[in-house]
Amino acid sequence: MKQGKQKIIFKNKHISDWEVRELSLHKAKFSQHNSNEIPLQVKDVVMMGRYPYFDSQPRKEDFEAMNKLMYETDVYHLKERDYNTLSGGEKQRVHLSRVMAQLENEIEQKLVFLDEPLNNLDVKHQYKALEIIKKFTQNANSAIVVLHDLNLAAQFADKILLMKGGKVSAYGTPEEVLLLKIFLRLTIFLALFVRILSIQTL
Repeated sequence: MKQGKQKIIFKNKHISDWEVRELSLHKAKFSQHNSNEIPLQVKDVVMMGRYPYFDSQPRKEDFEAMNKLMYETDVYHLKERDYNTLSGGEKQRVHLSRVMAQLENEIEQKLVFLDEPLNNLDVKHQYKALEIIKKFTQNANSAIVVLHDLNLAAQFADKILLMKGGKVSAYGTPEEVLLLKIFLRLTIFLALFVRILSIQTL
């Protein structure tokens, strides 16, 4: 994806030239804020990710994709439950399942945006979610993930963009970014130490 002053190019095609349904097969988005009130069963919420693939009735492939992602996100046992009865973490996993089911196809170089996908998840499911995303990227796809946990990012990311106050403070491999962060901390500490020492010696 390339962004110019007035245009965004995705797969060598202006974003406005994409037909919405076709674009949905190539990219998906996981929002930080999802509706807490959806009057559907879990399986129906996950099936929403397959809407771009059928007009009236889901096909065999749609049910297979739905079941596969429910298993991977550990919500298959909840499939008959009403979405509104789930905990925050369970709802989060249902939406991850929905988003990833949307991109369950043979198209190459797909893209998924995920804004805080680990919110409300326990440690076990945080790792499970990142493993699902990592597996997706290992099949010639890309994922842009917003996280606050730099340690988790370092374990799973190929590249990290570190931001502070809305500005980029570091970009590179996890090793490069962590090293720079440590260096900056040391620099600040040493600067403070030297300043304190100089004051004390006056």
